[in-house]
Amino acid sequence: MNYVAFVLGLFGLCLGYGLTITFVSKNRPVPKALHVIFLTAIIGYTITLLVLLPASKSKYEPLSKVGMYLTTFIFVGVLAVLTIVFGKKKSLANPTKSLAFAGVSIALAFALSYVKLFSLPQGGSVTLASMLPIIIYSYIFGAKKGIMCGIIYGALQFIQSPQVYQPMQILVDYPIAFGSLGIAGIVREFKSVKSPVVKFILGGIFAGVARYISHFISGYFVFSSWAMPGYSALTWSLVYNLYVFVDVAICIVAGSIAFSYKGLPKLFDKLNPEE
Repeated sequence: MNYVAFVLGLFGLCLGYGLTITFVSKNRPVPKALHVIFLTAIIGYTITLLVLLPASKSKYEPLSKVGMYLTTFIFVGVLAVLTIVFGKKKSLANPTKSLAFAGVSIALAFALSYVKLFSLPQGGSVTLASMLPIIIYSYIFGAKKGIMCGIIYGALQFIQSPQVYQPMQILVDYPIAFGSLGIAGIVREFKSVKSPVVKFILGGIFAGVARYISHFISGYFVFSSWAMPGYSALTWSLVYNLYVFVDVAICIVAGSIAFSYKGLPKLFDKLNPEE
């Protein structure tokens, strides 16, 4: 229980800081001292989590800690660069409105996550479009807010069914995996793509690929002992985590039907106009 409480504490710090700089800073500057306090606490918590806390069992020690950390940092770095590059335009959405919409999206996604079409024996499940509200929120309000929304959803997923095997695995399978769904928001600035339906489909694909990569990293480095006979750790993680694409395909089909109604994209544009 101490392990779970420690992780939730880290989630809380990250979410508090992220919400502060994402929403509060729209109305007033965030004091530098607050940045320092949050970042110091987050870095301290993360170092303790990754270095001092052991895996639950020896077989869950990563195949290579350096490899896992490096791969994860590169993946997160790519997401950050894409978010910065495709998030330059200033959003004119009211912070209160976007925060309220985030709450509704997270609640709906969490409710849908309980509607499981099937569950896999080693973890993971295909749900009734549970990722769709997060992807749509990211499409409306952009990748930066979408990632924060996804991280909160990831924290709820952890609370719902905590799978605690190894410190980095927790970060990769929850806040990073579900936070990466927000990358769907980069399509908002694809000006060469005119069709809202095509934009949404591209966003859904980006979100699915990002989540798949995150779970693949965890599966390869931590769960190699779970590989079925005839599979290596690499091939098993590649194959096993394909369920993510089934999940995202359901979201894309459902979302495409919704986006085919012309009034819906216009409504979304009104929710978050841009300069």
